Amino acid sequence: MSQNKLFFDHIPKTAGTSLQQFFVEAFGEGMVTTPLKGLKYHHAISVYGNLRVITGHFHFIPGESLPENYISATVLRDSRERTLSEYFYVINDVPETGCGPEERRIKAMSLEEALYDPDFSERLRNYQAVHFASFFHPTPNKLSPSELLELAKKGLEQYHLVGVTERLGEFVEVIKRGFDVQEDVRLKRYNVTSKRMRFSELPGRLQARILELTSVDLELWHYANGLFDTKTRHFVPSNPSVHDSEASSCPEPPLPVTSVMDDGSLELLSVTMSGLLRPQQPVILPGELATLRVSFRALKDIDDLTVGYSIHHDSGLHLFGINTRLLGKRLAVKAGGEYHVDFVFSMNLGLGRYFVNISAHSGQTHLERCYLWREKVCYFDVDGFADTLFEGLVRLMPSSFAGVLGNRGALECEEVREGVHKIGMNTPPISNCKGFIRAVSRPESITSRPGEQLAVSVEVMNQADEVWVTEGNKPVYLSYHWLDKNGGIVLFDGFRTPLPCKDIPPGHLVQATVMVEVPKEPGDFILELTLVQEGVTWFEERGFVMERLAVRVTSDQK
Repeated sequence: MSQNKLFFDHIPKTAGTSLQQFFVEAFGEGMVTTPLKGLKYHHAISVYGNLRVITGHFHFIPGESLPENYISATVLRDSRERTLSEYFYVINDVPETGCGPEERRIKAMSLEEALYDPDFSERLRNYQAVHFASFFHPTPNKLSPSELLELAKKGLEQYHLVGVTERLGEFVEVIKRGFDVQEDVRLKRYNVTSKRMRFSELPGRLQARILELTSVDLELWHYANGLFDTKTRHFVPSNPSVHDSEASSCPEPPLPVTSVMDDGSLELLSVTMSGLLRPQQPVILPGELATLRVSFRALKDIDDLTVGYSIHHDSGLHLFGINTRLLGKRLAVKAGGEYHVDFVFSMNLGLGRYFVNISAHSGQTHLERCYLWREKVCYFDVDGFADTLFEGLVRLMPSSFAGVLGNRGALECEEVREGVHKIGMNTPPISNCKGFIRAVSRPESITSRPGEQLAVSVEVMNQADEVWVTEGNKPVYLSYHWLDKNGGIVLFDGFRTPLPCKDIPPGHLVQATVMVEVPKEPGDFILELTLVQEGVTWFEERGFVMERLAVRVTSDQK
């Protein structure tokens, strides 16, 4: 059996008994904690770190992250049914709820009285969202619903495995596969409040009250269901104790390398992408400091060498490219020497798989004299969450370093400035946003799958009397809002996409591509494309005309 350890946080009560029994049968009674309650996670690790599975309800404070060297898992429950269970657990004297003064007081109430009781209702109010948002905010219960939801999503995204109790059987199959649990170990079903009323059976006024108390939790539950499909189902654990290349827990092999150009001047030795937290694996957290190393052997003397790379999404979309000359360095190498070039940058990319192309040439671009070009030379996955301030896709701006491998070779590195412009960090706020954005191709309706990414080609026109600067500390980005078919806000704060220019002067029109994440629930939606100056304003608030596109999200196979 795989020796990975499991940290299971926030097991819903309705699933706790069955999951706990499953863990005991799968890992052995002496290797699983009883459900722990009210502990900070590091206290649980310090006491029970010798066990394979730690389960319970844990507390987190802003700035904390999930424990390293554990696979972290959590399960959310439909907040409507969870609210009813919370009340009926007390009424039915379920042992886990306790029998203190609060419980005795609730037992004397009807369901309607309990739902409007100030103390008990606060105990119910968006309980799950408050828990996951606590990674980033000291008092998440005081946030607006939209702020609470965003932070709760970020907290949830940190877990390797996210499930919902309504699909608990599927979730357990992922655990069985990831931990090599024997096939005959099954999830047993328990329901200690099976005789209670269901949400659909309640009078309308009580349904409305429950929705009022748990609106953010309900949205988070839908989001967790989407994470199960896009992330948990495809989970492949890594096992640092396994070194056998045939082991099932090892990362997938690199993507096939395509040689596009090779004139015999250089021999490529390796290309690797690594992060600080898991340096032996091509898995990096958003916001983590990453290093792309290109190692090569010089077969000829080259007195003007530039090494560059480009990053592409798994779909093929080109996201970013840079080279040593644009970063202010001219390299010179001698035949027979072995060298490396490191590009170091914050991994400001969204979750997903990416691949790297590399090139070596003279001058600023490969169009002058190209020595080497490779496509899909390595891949890496962006997974989890490390940076609490990161939102969407932003441009990578690395530093670069060059050195000699094993004292074999002579390397010269000269600082150069031609073609390199330093950008002032203090971007002025924009007051006049008159202009428009329009889709290059405008179909009557767009059809997409839940959770997919769309690349929308657009034109952006500046009709104001100010320059729109896309650099610095308050850059202008492409972004979007999602509305339902009636005009209600589904998502206001969309991902950011950098514009392909350093500024848009008055009277200028630029073409660009907006990256959009489709809602994870099927339905008819309105996509509003716009611009935002980070930390200053959404452009439509100051005279800008947005583009509105009808989008149908459907799970049907195309």
